[in-house]
Amino acid sequence: MFDILFHIQLLGVVIGFANLIVVSIQKSSENQKILMAASTCAFISIIAYTLEMQATNIPEMLLAARFGYIGKSYVMILLILFECRYCNVKISDKIMKGIFIFNTFMLLVILTCPQHDFYYKNIGMVTSGFFPHLQFERGIGYYMFMAVTLCLMGYSCYISLVQCLKRKGDERKRIFLLMLAGVFPTLILGLYLS
Repeated sequence: MFDILFHIQLLGVVIGFANLIVVSIQKSSENQKILMAASTCAFISIIAYTLEMQATNIPEMLLAARFGYIGKSYVMILLILFECRYCNVKISDKIMKGIFIFNTFMLLVILTCPQHDFYYKNIGMVTSGFFPHLQFERGIGYYMFMAVTLCLMGYSCYISLVQCLKRKGDERKRIFLLMLAGVFPTLILGLYLS
């Protein structure tokens, strides 16, 4: 089963890299630059998880997991920024800067998690299941970061739904796909946290 999961993950890496190439060769615009940054963040997360799957000990797994947060910390902010610009929806610069500062602080907390218990506690490795993986207690920082991430995902879905209902034809289809891109990760993260 591990081989199947690992090959699915590798397929995600290839698709993610192909996405980076496609977005990067498009005619440059501000929206395209934001989408490229969001795609890069998602790609970093995919690569990190692939490395985590291949890790054989706790330090390697933890390094890969921490590396993944470089992408996870900013992907939702960038996707919302892209959505707002694409759909001509106004969002407060102060709110976006506040979330960016919060997520940057949380990234620093995550990158230094071996030195404290604010994000992860009692980090260990479990060898049962499809592949060895980290097991840990979640600290208050973890719940703070996930709460902000879920709020961002929910807001992304809200923007897309409202804009989808306002539009017609091909534009409605594009925004519907944008909405699906936000709904599925939100549901999966919600299930993971429950």
